[in-house]
Amino acid sequence: METVISAIKTAIEKSRGRAVIDEENVRNVTSAPLNLVKELLVELVGHSKLEPRFFWPCEDGLGTTREATNVSDFPLVIECRRCGKSHHFDAARVEVHFVATADLLIDLSISPP
Repeated sequence: METVISAIKTAIEKSRGRAVIDEENVRNVTSAPLNLVKELLVELVGHSKLEPRFFWPCEDGLGTTREATNVSDFPLVIECRRCGKSHHFDAARVEVHFVATADLLIDLSISPP
């Protein structure tokens, strides 16, 4: 558990509070099981240390076309900034990541961006 917390802290410190955290980048630097990583991320959200961010990826694999703080903020159809095509919303394609809250940055002695 300490290794997972340390990995999250290091990622946030290196990015000066701008890191996007998800279970994959935490698992890449730890040997923690996926269920433990997910449990910890959810717990940190519950303690207002992380906030979820939802990313709608381009269907052509060209990166994120839109980011939102809530899935319901996405429109039904979007003109993709990456490929120029229209994409229809599919909740199954949305990726969930997390960002540090000001509260966590203060705990880590990092000035919020």
